Amino acid sequence: MQIIYQTSAGAAMLTDLTFWGLLVPFFYRDKFGLAFVTDGMHTLNAVFLLIDTFLNNMPFPWYRLAFFVFWSCAYVTFQWVLHASGAISWWPYPFLDLSSSGAPLWYLAMAIAHIPCFFLYWAIVKAKQTYFPRLFPHAYVRS
Repeated sequence: MQIIYQTSAGAAMLTDLTFWGLLVPFFYRDKFGLAFVTDGMHTLNAVFLLIDTFLNNMPFPWYRLAFFVFWSCAYVTFQWVLHASGAISWWPYPFLDLSSSGAPLWYLAMAIAHIPCFFLYWAIVKAKQTYFPRLFPHAYVRS
């Protein structure tokens, strides 16, 4: 459960920040429009993640960034295999398209973006661990 939690936490932050900060303003608004399902998917996962974060007491150490990076590599590899086999022709995120000249820079930027996304979520968890015992002293009974 902790591995899934660590992986989905970083992935939700990266996906949502990329979708709302990069894709919506520069790609989707002009070319495709936004669908209710796409908006909901890229919004509700962060909402549910924050609810889960506030309700659980799992640790969130830095070294588990490796799980998040591994998941991202697996996702990109999966997309490459789908496109190489001809199973699909469209890219869910346009900057992943290997035929564009800027693809290596996009992949580098996304690799670097893992660190601030993981740090942002780590900061949310640390803030929860700091302030919740003060706000809810009877809920955090220490032995």
